[in-house]
Amino acid sequence: MASQDFFPSKDADIREWLGTFQTNFPTIAAQLGLSPSEISEITAMSNVFIQDIDAQAQKEQELKAIIETKISNREEKSPIFRAAIANIKNRRNYQKSMGELLGIVSRPKPKLDYDTLQPKPKLTTVAKEVKITFVRGNTHGVNIYCRRGNETNFSLMVRSYASPYIDNRLNLNGASSERREYYLRYMRGNIEVGQNSDIVVVNI
Repeated sequence: MASQDFFPSKDADIREWLGTFQTNFPTIAAQLGLSPSEISEITAMSNVFIQDIDAQAQKEQELKAIIETKISNREEKSPIFRAAIANIKNRRNYQKSMGELLGIVSRPKPKLDYDTLQPKPKLTTVAKEVKITFVRGNTHGVNIYCRRGNETNFSLMVRSYASPYIDNRLNLNGASSERREYYLRYMRGNIEVGQNSDIVVVNI
């Protein structure tokens, strides 16, 4: 049975692991007779790992706040902004050419080319489940193909009419870890249209 690497893969787990390591390291280092320079080097590297994780977490919180502010401003001010634009277009001397310069003239929707449509799936893992997210657009859904474990060919896993789709199958043969590859194809009625998506990969 393959052993799991001692170093975690997720930042939250790494941060917790580093905290435990730094708590116990001085005692173990003394017992093993590590030199001051060895202790200093290892401690410095673990500090860098922690600082990087904390810095990213802080920036992610700042970005989250910025995004929330953007969404709030847009929800609050968009109706007012649209009303102001409508007022401009209702002026007696308003001309369509003015609206075109301002970009406030409605445009016809481009005709959808079903031959070139291509899904762009995104994968996230939660526990032992894979969440497959996609934009359905003006189609009826997607066929999701999968190849996993030691399988050599892709096979149709499911037809999904809504995003996301959750793949909660158990790993083959009870394996502790499994590589899964997916690609999607849009459906119109019962017919596949467009192009296969890029293959996306996850280990679960």
